[in-house]
Amino acid sequence: MGKVTINQKEYDVPTITFAHVSAIDEMGGSNFAVLMAYGKKLAALTRFVALIVGCDLDRANFLIEQHVLGGGSLNELVDVMDKAVSDSHFLRKAMEQADMETQEETQEETPTAKTQNKAKVEK
Repeated sequence: MGKVTINQKEYDVPTITFAHVSAIDEMGGSNFAVLMAYGKKLAALTRFVALIVGCDLDRANFLIEQHVLGGGSLNELVDVMDKAVSDSHFLRKAMEQADMETQEETQEETPTAKTQNKAKVEK
């Protein structure tokens, strides 16, 4: 597509594909415009497609890109993934447990919780 010089070294700039966008997502590229629309779901979407299709991550990236280029939408795929997650009894339970652990950790860290706990001990 083009070239860019960084610190006196020339690099090829590729045409951005879904695989690139997913890789940027994994690197924490939340400022990238497409990622802002989908949050951190793109890397998960790649893995989800790999799981349901039975392929590696490169093939899943290719399939997602072809789906979008053929007129499909990322929203459609993300919605299917979200539904699969919300319908999973295992994942719901795991998320509930993680939420409870996070709440407990937050309560332990707040000064109010420490004061309340100290007051209970002193009574």
